[in-house]
Formats: sequence, C-alpha cells, structure tokens
Amino acid sequence: MVNKPQDFLTLTGAARRARSEGYDITYHSLRNLVAAGYISHVPNRSRLYIFYPNLVSLLQNGLTAEQSLDYQLSRARN
Repeated sequence: MVNKPQDFLTLTGAARRARSEGYDITYHSLRNLVAAGYISHVPNRSRLYIFYPNLVSLLQNGLTAEQSLDYQLSRARN
C-alpha cells in the first residue's frame, strides 16, 4: 500500500470524509479516540493529522474488549 498525501487528514477532514463514506462518527468522538491513543496522529502547529486508513480499520474492526474497558474506565467520573 502506498501512502498518499490525501490519506493524511485533519480531524475535521477525516470526520467529514468518514461521514460521506457512511461511517457514523463525529469530530468529538474522533478527537476522544485520538486523545485516548487508539488512533495515532501527527501534530503540525495547531492541527492534528491522522492516517485515514487507520481510522477506517478501527471503525471496521472495532476495539478489543480490554481496550473498550480501559477507555470506559478512563472516561468514568469519580
């Protein structure tokens, strides 16, 4: 697979592209997944870029049970 420049998108661009391709994801949920470390990112000034095929893979395959539990516990309020 060849990395194409159009596959590296900002979070806003990735959320828009995913919605146009039929995936149900918002900017805020994408930002939470990046912050939790489930999607790798590249910071550039005030923007975060992600590799779009990684997002599609995550959306198609989902998280493991351990990752899901860790995420839920990290979001729980004390």
